[in-house]
Amino acid sequence: METPETLYRGVVLPASEVHSGLLTQDLAPGSGKIDDQGRKVVHDGNEYGVYMTDNPSMVKSAYGSPPDYGDDLPDSPSFKWRGVPGIKVQAPRVGITYQIDTNGLDVRKPFILDVWQSHYNNGFKGDEWISDSVPATNHEITRLKIGRDILHDPKVIEVSDDPEIAFEELRMEIDRRLGRLAVACDIIESLPASSRLNDFRIKEVLANIPG
Repeated sequence: METPETLYRGVVLPASEVHSGLLTQDLAPGSGKIDDQGRKVVHDGNEYGVYMTDNPSMVKSAYGSPPDYGDDLPDSPSFKWRGVPGIKVQAPRVGITYQIDTNGLDVRKPFILDVWQSHYNNGFKGDEWISDSVPATNHEITRLKIGRDILHDPKVIEVSDDPEIAFEELRMEIDRRLGRLAVACDIIESLPASSRLNDFRIKEVLANIPG
């Protein structure tokens, strides 16, 4: 199969780890291990490498789309939310979509374990591809998506010809959200223990956070 000229990759990171320096960082695989056949593999047993896809819709809907949960804020009190006790206020995560120029890259189809075949390409049409690494000169960030948190809906920031503008918009939005989430922590902390276990009271508090 001929290698596509353009591939796509999506990752999700904590908001604190997303900055414009990613524009000039090479893409490298995460941690790996050696399987029982002596092959280097990723955590799920598939071939080790930087995973990409030829289906951009898959990246937007799956790998580059943050989940509806984030990372617990260290100063958050515990409370009950939607019937679940022990919840904490969370900072959102951020999804990043990369567009990759395969010119000059050693790109190949990965080996996939039989147990993961039904999850191939996350169930979307198209194929997965891998490379040992992707230099910054071969990729560009095209989309940032801030995930949902207890106060805010998801927000997509399309990256234009000047990516720094998009990252500045991202920084300002994250700072705004973290400020409001910190206020939520303080107010919930001040509530009596019984009120923290009252979904209606928590909902009322969150609805009145300024900003």
